[in-house]
Amino acid sequence: MYLKPYVTGFFHDKGVKVNEDLFATSEMLQWLWRSAIREGREITLYIPSSRMRRLLINWLNDIN
Repeated sequence: MYLKPYVTGFFHDKGVKVNEDLFATSEMLQWLWRSAIREGREITLYIPSSRMRRLLINWLNDIN
């Protein structure tokens, strides 16, 4: 997941640095939370994108 180029361009024009990895991690966590996980049920994850998988693993390692 990446921001649309026009969104990134808008922020760049305003001098705001955009962290695309942080955006992608946030979107993925929101998607996961809206699954059965918020009801305490187990879920099975298959994340074929190596980038998204790495971001999730890094996030999980950072919260410990």
